[in-house]
Amino acid sequence: MRDIKLKKAVLTNFRGQSREVVFKDGMTRIVGFNGTGKTSVYVAVKWCFCGVDEQNRTNYDLFDHKLDFTPENAIPAVVETTVDVDGAGYVFKRQAKQKWTRPRGSSKYVKDKSDEYRFYVDGLELSATAYKDKVAEVFGMDVEKLKLCIDVLYYQMLDWKELRKHFADIVGEIKDSDLSGDYASIMPYLEKYKGGEKAKDFLRQQINPLKQQIKDIDADIKATERKLPDLEPVAEAERLISERKARIAEINKEILGLEEANKPFVEKRNKELAELETLKKEIREKESVYNLSQSHKIDSIERELAQAKAHNADIDNQMKRNEQAIANRKAEIKLCKEDIEDLEQELERLRKQNKEMKAREFSDTICPHCGQELPADMIAELRTKFYEDIDKQRAPIVERGKKISARLEAQKARLAKLESEEVALSEVPDRIDTDEIQKRIDDAKASFIPFADTDEAKALAEKLNDANDNLTVVPEVNSAELQEESSRLVSDIEELSKIASRRETHAKGLHDISDYQVQKREVGIELVKWEGLLDQLMAREREWADIVRDRANRYLEHSHVEMIEISKSGEVNDTCTLSINKVDRGVTNHANKTIIGIDISNAICKRYGVNLPLFIDDFEHFTSDMTYANGRQVITLSADKHYTELTILS
Repeated sequence: MRDIKLKKAVLTNFRGQSREVVFKDGMTRIVGFNGTGKTSVYVAVKWCFCGVDEQNRTNYDLFDHKLDFTPENAIPAVVETTVDVDGAGYVFKRQAKQKWTRPRGSSKYVKDKSDEYRFYVDGLELSATAYKDKVAEVFGMDVEKLKLCIDVLYYQMLDWKELRKHFADIVGEIKDSDLSGDYASIMPYLEKYKGGEKAKDFLRQQINPLKQQIKDIDADIKATERKLPDLEPVAEAERLISERKARIAEINKEILGLEEANKPFVEKRNKELAELETLKKEIREKESVYNLSQSHKIDSIERELAQAKAHNADIDNQMKRNEQAIANRKAEIKLCKEDIEDLEQELERLRKQNKEMKAREFSDTICPHCGQELPADMIAELRTKFYEDIDKQRAPIVERGKKISARLEAQKARLAKLESEEVALSEVPDRIDTDEIQKRIDDAKASFIPFADTDEAKALAEKLNDANDNLTVVPEVNSAELQEESSRLVSDIEELSKIASRRETHAKGLHDISDYQVQKREVGIELVKWEGLLDQLMAREREWADIVRDRANRYLEHSHVEMIEISKSGEVNDTCTLSINKVDRGVTNHANKTIIGIDISNAICKRYGVNLPLFIDDFEHFTSDMTYANGRQVITLSADKHYTELTILS
């Protein structure tokens, strides 16, 4: 088992204290009046390794609150802790400094909400993450486990779910083969949701809507049952409806008998009305033929006008195309001239550049270092190189000049061709006078005579009027009383039908209730499926919790842990409760709470194969011997009125 000992802690301006504390390998007792800084020593060590205080607050109250800090006196708070790991020493150092910034446009500094932190291991500065990883590496566990090991009361700050996770970690992995139940049907959900809590949430999300759906269906069934109509008056209403329908049939026969006497008059009148319709149709056809013959001439002239307008529009488009062709030729000539001008300027520039380079002469015959005349062979060599370099520099200029000259000649030839060629223009025919055609249309419309004003139309209208005046008159049939009685009977039937319709409404309600019951059965089957899966998952978790409990209690020497509890109603709930001597940790005394914490700390150390230092605060309330510590290094903090200053005892 790896043995880790605290050797020394150096506090510099930490909570206003600067001191060095050397720890014994066995037990170190730190005593003094309240307020002498006992707890600050313990908090400093815990902050150095874990970044939190005794209440698990991150980077809390690190500076001397009695000072009025300014940018000039923002002294860092530093804790440096030395540990020994199986003979190998490590020095951990954590530093905090207040951060001040000056807002843009202001001459005053303002304290930032966050401070600046720096981290060192054996003098080497690390990032916050690397520092945390190094602490975990040296102590053989992550920071959360380290808090439980060195702070015996830290477990009281954790809720039962966090404690449960720590005990599950202590006992190690529980394999499916360790479980006695058959949980194959819920394994896909555990694998998909990476654990029981999310899987339970998913299953409850399926169950709760189904339960609500069943409640809604039951409410619908009750509401439908309440709305079922009373069928007692229905039979009487149906009998009365039958009687009234029979009487209406008799009335219709009586009315029909009266109408038979008038049948010859009706037939004659119907024949005359048919002849009237034939005459009206003849008049309409003659009017249509007349209007068609009159409008044919106008339509012919209007087609001529449309063709003339289309002809004139084609002429306008042709003239626009000719104008555009002339404009395009002028623009092409202009661009060609501008290109010729640019090429001539470029060619002239190249000629001047070439002429200047050809005019250069060799003159470097004196040594630039000693000022003496260079040897003749060296001068000859330098002169040859000088003119070779000029030729190399002129070569691209000459080549460029040739290309420019060729392009210039081509553009001049193109300009001459453009200026000499005539633009190809389309021949434009004469326009057609549309005003003259429009006048002929207007004259034709003015000479049009409506059909109603013709002699033929007037004669036909007179014939139609005579036929209307001479229509056969049908004698009236007096069936008013019978019609009135029939109307009353129809009204009675309508009212009685409302009562009779209750039978149909009742049948529909029963059908709806049957549908609701079928739907409820289907939902119930689905609900049973999901509730079965949830029950199986809960059973698996209870078995898992029992295994964790049994294995965890093997690690605990003095306390006891339970993973489930049974409510007064008999419901089984997840939990994580700790007790000592069958007394719950919540109601036991401070000493027993401390022993439970030591028990948990020892279990974690045993699980990870390491002996870690152990801090016990308020040790004056602890009356038991220290056999609970299992040979670990112990640092106790006690309030003692006999020591006015913080004192380290052996």
